[in-house]
Amino acid sequence: MLDVTIRQKDEVGDLGRALDSLGAKLLVASKESAKLDKLRKDFIANISHELRTPVTVIRGSLEALSDKVVTAPEKVDEYYQQMLSETLFLQRLINDLLDLSRLQNTDFKIEMTRINLCDVLSDAVHSGLRLGKDKNVNVVLQEDKHCYTLEGDYGRLRQMLMVFVDNGIKFSPENSSLEIVLKGQVLTVADHGCGVEAEALPHILTGFIRHVTKEIKPAPAWDWLLPEK
Repeated sequence: MLDVTIRQKDEVGDLGRALDSLGAKLLVASKESAKLDKLRKDFIANISHELRTPVTVIRGSLEALSDKVVTAPEKVDEYYQQMLSETLFLQRLINDLLDLSRLQNTDFKIEMTRINLCDVLSDAVHSGLRLGKDKNVNVVLQEDKHCYTLEGDYGRLRQMLMVFVDNGIKFSPENSSLEIVLKGQVLTVADHGCGVEAEALPHILTGFIRHVTKEIKPAPAWDWLLPEK
């Protein structure tokens, strides 16, 4: 923007200063609009990626039931319960998408309650088994305890975990496995897909950065340090 200093003290000078002030405000508004537009696009891209996971699980479950691959009554009930669970999380994602204030505030709504982390892990494993079926990728849960209580948001923790499970399966070779391990206060998610090259590591937490490597090697595990009870 051209900065012109107005020195006149008559009406023309007042008008010039008013126009200069208006120009500065329009520049700020333009920057805010561009920032909001980027935030909106990033949010849509993120939510679109996460919407695919429950839809894939539901579709896989319905196909198994429709094709009579699963017929045992207890298994049929399990598949129905899993689909119901996925629709609840799908509904929450859609609510995020429809919440216009979400586009101006990057903070997720957190519903803190006392939960058992082991239930979250078990839920994610059930969904992961459906996702890995086509590639025969087995999702394995290893726990050194069956009760790990903490204050947290069940849905958000599961949502975060499913991002790692989904991507781990996507980049795993066929007939392999993905391990979710809870040991002590450390939660680890590890697959056996392609590793990450050294030059890509600085961007590992950057959204929508995809790195392609032709060399197949053990992938690094993801660790979380969990809080004390």
